[in-house]
Amino acid sequence: MKVDVFLHSLFCFQGEDNEESEPYLWTIMFALDGSNIKQVGDKLVGSPQVFFGPGSQGNIGSSTVSGVTQHIPPTIGKWQLDMEPISLTDGTNTVDVPGVIAVIGRLFEENLTPNSAMEAGHAALNNLVQTLLKDFIDGLDLIELGAAVQHLVATRGLTFQDAAIEVFTKKFDPVKKNLQSFAEPVTFEAIAKQLGFWGALGQAINGDTPIGGMQHFWTMDDLASSQNGAPINFTDFIGTVDRGSSAYNLHGMVWQGIDVWFTPAIDSLPPGRYRVTGVDIERGEFARWISHIGGSFPDGTPWRITREQGVDYISNHECNFFVSGNDGSHADVYVVDNDPHVGHRYLKTTSDNSKVDNLSSLPRCVAFVRHQK
Repeated sequence: MKVDVFLHSLFCFQGEDNEESEPYLWTIMFALDGSNIKQVGDKLVGSPQVFFGPGSQGNIGSSTVSGVTQHIPPTIGKWQLDMEPISLTDGTNTVDVPGVIAVIGRLFEENLTPNSAMEAGHAALNNLVQTLLKDFIDGLDLIELGAAVQHLVATRGLTFQDAAIEVFTKKFDPVKKNLQSFAEPVTFEAIAKQLGFWGALGQAINGDTPIGGMQHFWTMDDLASSQNGAPINFTDFIGTVDRGSSAYNLHGMVWQGIDVWFTPAIDSLPPGRYRVTGVDIERGEFARWISHIGGSFPDGTPWRITREQGVDYISNHECNFFVSGNDGSHADVYVVDNDPHVGHRYLKTTSDNSKVDNLSSLPRCVAFVRHQK
């Protein structure tokens, strides 16, 4: 599965400074999935896919004021990757656990802290994420996981697949909590070490301000219904609305990176005999009538022609058509020329003892073929 993530804009409700504010954004994205993580015996081996946004102070660009939207540079907010499920087996059963993708952001206001110190904190946060993920992968005991899966199958009647997904997801929950709990302490410890005691003491007066953060997690199953043009949109309020504080909306989206397009059914036929498997009906104020008939070629490609085309094909002995019922019946389609109650020629099936082979019993035609890449 191709996946696109895009943190695209930051709206300023209220900046920390009275005039212009200078927010900057740390971004971390990672994917735990089967592209780099594999089962070897009773363990998982490998590493996550990671994206670390570059820079600290000034990495969004210009300063901002209340009511202004800043566009986040793609180097900070855009990530494209390929994901695969993690394949797990107990020797008898094999399941594909959907990969997980995460987006983490931390927003700061630039004041007087040296950029080198903030970059030290930035690097410490990146290292924390990598360490937590490595510990999760290395510490996952698949024998224990398998026992938990079997317990859910036996006690709750879940399928092996659903039970494995539930157990794996719960195992990952502590990682989410640790990311939330330890992010700020680790960051500020690194900043303080970079500044030294007296420097850190001075920064307490007018140092760069942490405004707040956000984090999101999605599985590949969550993304399955999204696509180009139909993403999962998310908005995070970061900050507070108290006087003298900062308040922003961070906007982003994530989607399965597929293109979807449609091609119409074939609208003409070479000479031959064709099974009709669908009809389209038009309805007027006092009557209804067949507007199109349709079917498919031997390779599965659908065809769909107008009633007038069908009438001409039959009248000119170029094509003939039939309907097959699910009871084994067959009825040929013929042209009604001179019905005094209808002002045009139309199509009908020959009479027999079955109704399921009538044109009127068929579903709608297949009008388009859906493609995706």
